[in-house]
Amino acid sequence: MVRALRAGVNRFDVITERHTGCPTNSDGLRPMNLPTLPMGSLMAALMLIGAAALAMLAPRRRHHGPARAARTAIGALAALGAGWQLAWYAVRHPGTFWGVMATLSGLALAAAALLLLPREVTGRFERARWPSALVLLGLGIFYAASIVRL
Repeated sequence: MVRALRAGVNRFDVITERHTGCPTNSDGLRPMNLPTLPMGSLMAALMLIGAAALAMLAPRRRHHGPARAARTAIGALAALGAGWQLAWYAVRHPGTFWGVMATLSGLALAAAALLLLPREVTGRFERARWPSALVLLGLGIFYAASIVRL
């Protein structure tokens, strides 16, 4: 990695290639040209926040004021995160380990968004609350631990 840094290669490209197996280059000649470390940190934080919101804010209860605003904001962020994970990262890296992880976390964030955004939640769909929270918690911890190891 030191030789790559001396040669002028972006540090995030070297880290990404080493941990995802996907060759990268900052000049856009290879598949991935955005640094993924900051986005991975954001996704880890969003997954942990989404898991906490699912655990604390029950979908069937009527929330008013700040609790409703927080639930709506976290639900909207979860929807944006799911879109990012599924529409950008998972589609661009379908055969890699992190592509599969992006698909799983995108689906869990989408379920969290559906549960957190204000609307009528049926009993059948409400059963997905705890499994979604546990999957988000596990994936968030895994993402965070992987980023700390970098």
